[in-house]
Order: sequence, then structure tokens, then C-alpha cells
Amino acid sequence: MMSFFILMGVSAVIPEGWPMFRYDQARTGFCPATADFSSRPQAKAEWMVWSEEDNIYASPVGADFGGDGWHDVLIGSYGKTASYPLADVYCGNNGALIWASSTYTSQGCYLGGPALMDVTGDNRPEVFVPNIQAGALYALNGADGSKLWEVPIGTDRYSSPLVRENGPEGRVYVCNDDGTLFCLNATTGATMWTYTPDLGGTCYSSPSAGDVNSDGQDEIVYSCGSEIHVVSLGGVELWSVSAGDASLSTVALSDRNGDGTREMWLYCNQTGRIKVFEYGNPAPVVNVFIGSASLVCPPPPAVADVNADGVPDAVAHHSDGLTMVDGANGALAWNVSAQDLYGPVIIANLDPDPYLEIVATGRPPILYRCKVEMYQENGSLAWQWWTPSPLANDEVEGEAILINVDADPEYEIAAVDYSCWAVVLDNSPLQTEE
Repeated sequence: MMSFFILMGVSAVIPEGWPMFRYDQARTGFCPATADFSSRPQAKAEWMVWSEEDNIYASPVGADFGGDGWHDVLIGSYGKTASYPLADVYCGNNGALIWASSTYTSQGCYLGGPALMDVTGDNRPEVFVPNIQAGALYALNGADGSKLWEVPIGTDRYSSPLVRENGPEGRVYVCNDDGTLFCLNATTGATMWTYTPDLGGTCYSSPSAGDVNSDGQDEIVYSCGSEIHVVSLGGVELWSVSAGDASLSTVALSDRNGDGTREMWLYCNQTGRIKVFEYGNPAPVVNVFIGSASLVCPPPPAVADVNADGVPDAVAHHSDGLTMVDGANGALAWNVSAQDLYGPVIIANLDPDPYLEIVATGRPPILYRCKVEMYQENGSLAWQWWTPSPLANDEVEGEAILINVDADPEYEIAAVDYSCWAVVLDNSPLQTEE
């Protein structure tokens, strides 16, 4: 099989859209797409994901599965008392089911959700998703959801796979709850190497990739227990550092000082701090208290230049609200009250000004569902969206995503809540057909 893909000239390709948790390999939560969400949006499409008896915790992803050039929404299932498809994909324009995975599970992916990369050359991305019940990572065919391979990795409740276009066959990196990092051949599922840190603890982190040590090559970075680990693409640990907290988020990688090397940004849940580390320096260069989050999995910060001063900033939510840390001076920029936020926030330019906006998700008022809200660069609330529900006010556990589901150039916002209600929000006038 390996020779077939090489001889046929098929190379692994990460699709356009929102292909993985936090959007990119650096896990910044920043998307360069633009749209005008100056006013409260309207629902372009709403639908029930397979069955309301299912539960959904993981963030969705988006890419073109239907072959029409527009992005669709793929959602991973956790399950409950019965078995459900491990993943489903729906047309982003109208919510119609494109396919449901033939793999059923009653305990699929929890907060560690799917990632997308085409390894078969048919321009439909394959799906790489944890299956807790099987203790394995699954690869699903992007054309129909059938299983391509499964690899035992142990229990993975929190880590979303990282996909990379290494070589013609691609690579998938994922961590289990004990912190073992796996590097897998994305085409065949073969294990290329594993790395296990010396110190224990729970891994709440998805692996990130970027050059953090100025060697001109990317490294794999993740947190486990109280430490951040930097591992080479060959599986050798290069550096580790204690972050002084046993509940660490996914690490975002972004260059704060313009030297071409990325710093490591993360949220420390127990101590309630945003910290930024430089490779080789055991002391954080930024260390700001924002407050703790009463969540199982620490929400990672979104990192981008929110205030247009040329330096990336960090935005994260916690139990008392939403906070921005100014990247230029490493100080608290603002902290605003925000009720019942759950999923990690994302950042993009979503109105006509040059600043970036923040999109958050969480729990709506009683008898409503699927809360999505947007904040301005100064922390002021721009709008909130939710829809009536005959059931309790179930929260959105994952992040919202930005995808382009139709022929207009602006992107839409997609989200799915715990009780399986999905929505695509559009701020342009709706038409009968697009």
C-alpha cells in the first residue's frame, strides 16, 4: 500500500476550511478568514446531529466533503447508552447528511475531537478521530466514512490529533491521557515512534507544531501533568519545563518578539494564569493571573494580534469572565464578565475595522440551546445568539469554527451543542438557493 501511494504521486494534503482543533498546527485559534458579523447573525442552517439521545463534546471541523467546492461540517460523536456513528458529516449550506461513519460506538470521542487530511488523493479529506471505547485512533475514508485503519493508543479523552503533510503519506500526532505521544503514518496507520515523558500526570493537551528553538525545523509541543514537552519530528525530547500547575491546556505557538521563533502560550487552570515560555528559559516571560475555569479540560488561549499593534495577544475565558493579555507588555489588557462559557474562544476579523473579534460558546438561558457570542477587541459584547429549545439549556462544549459554506466570499460560523443541535450562522442576506 505504501508503494502504491508513492508511485501514484498521491501526497497528503490538509484541506481548506477548519481542518483541526484550534484551526492550525500552531493551535492558535486564529483564522485569517474574514466576514462581517457586525450585527447579530441569523441561522443559515440548523439540524439535529443523528440523534438527540447522543452526546457531543468535541469541537467540529470543516472542509469540502461533497465535492462542490464549499465547506461542510464534520462532527464527532461521544455516545451515551446506545451506539452511534463515530462521526457524521453534513452539508454546510443546508445541514443535509452527506455520510455517517459505519463505525458505531457508545463511547467515541470526548473533548479530543477529529482532524482532517486527504491521504487518498480524491480531494475528500480523511478523518482522524479517537475512539475511547476501542482505545484506538481511527482513520475514516473521507468519501463514505468507512474505516481505513485503527491503531491502539490507549484512552484518549482530551487530545485532538495533529495532522501534518510530512512526506507523501502524511503524519498524525496524538497523545493519550497518560501523556504518551504517538507519531503515526497517516496513510497506513503504522506507528513511526512514541514518546513518553518521565513525569506522570494527565494530558489535557493536543499536540502543536512550530519552530520554537530557532533550528529552522518544526518541533512537536504539548503539555502533560505540570510540564511542557518539546519533541523533535524524530521523537527525541529536546526540552521540557515545569509550568507550575497540574492542569495545563493545549499549547499555542506564536512569535511574540519578532525573532522568527515561536513562544509557547498556555493556560494554567489550577492557578488561573496565562503563561508564555521561551525555549530554554525555565522562567515564563509572561505570567498573568486571569482566574480559574471550572471545567474538566483547561481551555487553551486564542493567540493573535487582537489590538493591531503588531504583537500577538492572548484571549481566554475562565469562571468569572473573558480576559485579554496584551502581548506587547505582558499585562492584563481587560477582563469582562461573561456567563457560562465552555468551549475555547477563537479569533478572527469579523467586522470592517482592522481589529480582531472573539467568538465564544457556552450555555444559554433556560429553554434555549446552542449559545454563540461575539466580543469586540476591547472586550465589549457585540451580540449573543441562541435558539429556542423544548429541552434544558445544554451548552456548547467545543469551539465554534469558521467555514465558507456558499458562494459568497465571507465565512460563516458553525457550532454544535452537547444535545446534538448544530447551527451555521450567516450575517449576509439569505437566499433560496446559492
